[in-house]
Amino acid sequence: MPPTAIIALLQEARIKINGYATSGALELIEKAIIALSGYPSVEEVTHTMLHYAGESSNDTEEAHVLADRLLCDIAKRCGYGRAVQVFEDMYKWYA
Repeated sequence: MPPTAIIALLQEARIKINGYATSGALELIEKAIIALSGYPSVEEVTHTMLHYAGESSNDTEEAHVLADRLLCDIAKRCGYGRAVQVFEDMYKWYA
């Protein structure tokens, strides 16, 4: 998302908060924070996971490995590095 779009989202949220129409403001702020953080959006992650699932018809083990990597990367970016390390150290039946 380009910075101008992020700024527009934040401005729209500010207007909604100032006008007491806060129902959509939090959603707009959340979108802006995700965009500013560099994290992939829910839609992007879902698309990637569906892609892995679609390609896994012959190799479900590889699809799980790819999905694990994607979700662990997101969790690490969110500050859950230690939890990810514990997960990665666990025995996996499909690995």
